[in-house]
Amino acid sequence: MRSDQRFWAALAGVAGLTAAAFVTAAWVATGASRGSAQLGILLVGGSSLLALELKRRALARRSLPGVLGVVVGLFALRVGLVLGGASWARAHHLPQTAYVVGFFAMYILLQWVEIGFVVAEAKLPGSGGI
Repeated sequence: MRSDQRFWAALAGVAGLTAAAFVTAAWVATGASRGSAQLGILLVGGSSLLALELKRRALARRSLPGVLGVVVGLFALRVGLVLGGASWARAHHLPQTAYVVGFFAMYILLQWVEIGFVVAEAKLPGSGGI
């Protein structure tokens, strides 16, 4: 699979998993927990789409410090999303637990999509790794 095909497949995977989780949360969760969990799912899905694009750019430059910088920056962004989203949920009297569970359930799953993408890109023929 070519690099651009792999990238689009990873994007489609993230979008599909996020949509499936969003619908599942609507089906499983009730009341205020539904919206809170869905917010967490959407925010982590969006951060994962951003992560794939930034990692793709860093990998194109074949720069290990660049890739690691993206990983650190995205980790900081996600910490901010968790804290900010939980604070927002609290301020609006929504269940914080549902937000955090929705966020991290998807984070763990989407992290493996991102890792798989980076590993596959680093193993491209002629790339010499990162």
